[in-house]
Amino acid sequence: MNGVDKADYFEVGVNHIPLMLYSPSLLAKQGYTENEEGYIQGYDVDEFCNTHDILPTICDLYGMPYNENIIHGYSIFSDEIENSFFASHLGGMFTNKIYSQNIVDIYKVDENVTEEEIERFSKSANLYYEKQAMMELIYQNGINGTKI
Repeated sequence: MNGVDKADYFEVGVNHIPLMLYSPSLLAKQGYTENEEGYIQGYDVDEFCNTHDILPTICDLYGMPYNENIIHGYSIFSDEIENSFFASHLGGMFTNKIYSQNIVDIYKVDENVTEEEIERFSKSANLYYEKQAMMELIYQNGINGTKI
């Protein structure tokens, strides 16, 4: 948000940052095959995703489990990626279509936002803060009474 006026935080496009993951062996395990030039072609993910989705995506690619109760985000290869949601103490909460600073006041950035998407946004926002509260308890009390 460096250099972005606070009044423009709702412009979620300022947060659009491309990400490329490349691993021919992992793509082959996902079922992708070589083209006529011998390259494995990847694909573009058109769903909104964010930095919270990187760890679950990498775990998914390697077949590694992760604790969904405390990890924010979803694998870009899962159907749950539609629930991807980002929160920042500086910039508020947003997807590519919806913005809010407090969960209550919701702004439609895209005029085609459906009620289902607004409901999913609200649920994702609440889940995010529930996970944050759980992480705070773990940080304060440790796991099974063992301080970290």
